[in-house]
Amino acid sequence: MREFDELEAAIDAYEAVLTLKPDCIEAAINCGNSCRDLDRIDEALRHYNYALALDPAVTARSEEHTSELQSHSG
Repeated sequence: MREFDELEAAIDAYEAVLTLKPDCIEAAINCGNSCRDLDRIDEALRHYNYALALDPAVTARSEEHTSELQSHSG
């Protein structure tokens, strides 16, 4: 339960950062990672794709997560 609460808090914090600084790629990727860890696949994909849209140079990190998650989402 504690890990769940910490991940929820992390997601809230990353989303707050993205509200204030929408071009923060690290916040988008980290939010995606936290969503992934909670099995929120659609949300994780949304954050990874957002990071890719901000900067295609993050492809190596985000694309790996995106393709892994897409194989798990129906």
